[in-house]
Amino acid sequence: MSRGATWAAQLLLSALLGAGMALLLASACLMANLGRATLPSDTWFQGGRLPWLVAQSQGLGTWWVNAMRSSGPLLGEAPEDFRPPAWAFELWGPVEDLPANTRMAALAGGFPLPAMGRGWITTDVREIFPPAADMDLTGSIMDMGRDRLGSGGWSAIRLLPGGLAVDAVPWAAISLWLMRRRSGVSRPAAAAPPTAPAP
Repeated sequence: MSRGATWAAQLLLSALLGAGMALLLASACLMANLGRATLPSDTWFQGGRLPWLVAQSQGLGTWWVNAMRSSGPLLGEAPEDFRPPAWAFELWGPVEDLPANTRMAALAGGFPLPAMGRGWITTDVREIFPPAADMDLTGSIMDMGRDRLGSGGWSAIRLLPGGLAVDAVPWAAISLWLMRRRSGVSRPAAAAPPTAPAP
């Protein structure tokens, strides 16, 4: 195999190993759920007119967002000073045409950025999950989300490409360094002439 082909294969393999390690770490963070703290609730004025109450919690490598439409459209327009994080919108998908009784939640894990997660959206008042954001005061609803992560099968869990790429970089760099170091050490050793037998 040529030097360029070897380098490309090592680069690809290190990227795959890095992504795999980042996903393993994200899963471990979600399962451990360490250092969780409830953040202050805030109001998101979607498009300046539709108010959503948003509750959030955050831990070591874990993020939780719980949002509900708190009333009908405003008569005037309010500044959209606060928005839920971009990764939550990646998990929710389009939210522009959701009705007034919508509740949404999103849970993600990864380190240092969210790399994978799941989103929930319901418009059914009989659904118990996600609960209303105004009841999300202690972060315990985040545990309910964690318990439901796999309930929809693996297809319900989505990767967050931007966070996954950032999280994978250190693991990929370590993998590539180890592969290059090993190939660099083994090649000269293989090329060295055999030692003469002792007299």
